[in-house]
Amino acid sequence: KFRFCGDLDCPDWLLAEISTLSALSPAAIKYFLKQIILNVIQGSFESEKILQLASEAQDGLSDVKGSIAALHFMITNAAKYDVAENIFVQEIQQLGLPKENADVISLLYTNCKDRLREKFAETSYRVSKVLNTNWRVDKILASSNSNETSYSIQLNIQYDQNPSTEPIKSTSQNMIFEMSLEKLDVMIYELSKAKKLMDNIDTS
Repeated sequence: KFRFCGDLDCPDWLLAEISTLSALSPAAIKYFLKQIILNVIQGSFESEKILQLASEAQDGLSDVKGSIAALHFMITNAAKYDVAENIFVQEIQQLGLPKENADVISLLYTNCKDRLREKFAETSYRVSKVLNTNWRVDKILASSNSNETSYSIQLNIQYDQNPSTEPIKSTSQNMIFEMSLEKLDVMIYELSKAKKLMDNIDTS
């Protein structure tokens, strides 16, 4: 069982990639990992350099794709499961990685772990991204049918249903609806309960 695998066995496909990762130089491991981290955090990726390295690899692009997938799995899962650096380096060495390659992976993991976890926290449990909210209270005066004055709340929520790493590609929409004070109280109560449940999941 491996902590970076969520206390499960290491996937067979990852074990199959260890020999390829072992044959890579520490410099190549470092470059691939930097690209993976940039891709996760910023969405950028140097595809031309990757293709150049693929042309130099023994089995071409398939080797490089497998190595990138394996490194991506290792470092992102370790960050998601908040694995300690010393445990992480021990576990990937147990898989058969040479010490120098394992040390490079562990060093970059140590440097980027907090940023990766922040990024995962931003995108977890989110289908759409709220961009802005506005509200207005309307006073409904008494009528011949009722002597009571009531209030209606209008909410306007601007959101992006498909958040993009490139803001220019994002498309926002507005959702406008009205509710009574009583329904607003219920909505606030239910949303507060949902937030507490999500906070408990994040800290568990």
